[in-house]
Formats: sequence, C-alpha cells, structure tokens
Amino acid sequence: MKKHGWFGLERHRWGKLLKLSDDDLEFFQLHEEADIEHSDAGWRAVERFAKQLHMEDAVVAACEKNLRCGSCT
Repeated sequence: MKKHGWFGLERHRWGKLLKLSDDDLEFFQLHEEADIEHSDAGWRAVERFAKQLHMEDAVVAACEKNLRCGSCT
C-alpha cells in the first residue's frame, strides 16, 4: 500500500481480474502517484497532531482497531 497506494493495488487487481493491458489501466496509473501523495499528507498531519496533543498511543490503538476489522469499527 505504501509503495503503490490504493489505486496501485486496484490497478493490479483489475488488470489480473479482467486481463487488461497497461494501456487499458492508464486511469489507475495516472492516479497512483496522487493517491500516495495525498495519503502521505494525511499521515503527516496525524503524526504532527498526535505529537502535539500527546496522543501517540491513542493513534496507534485506533489504527490497530481499524486494521483488525476494516469497516466494522
């Protein structure tokens, strides 16, 4: 996820599922970089505010909970 972002994973999944060429998957390729950039900006904000508010442990706990159950939170 960190290396390719959500669009990178979807690009691979759709390509494999539907046997699409790289040209067919151009939409995903174009958005892959932006997805990573936006995700990184969000994570930097979480890091900064967690430190400022002394909530590092709460952030880690929330991430662990989210990863365990995805949309079940």
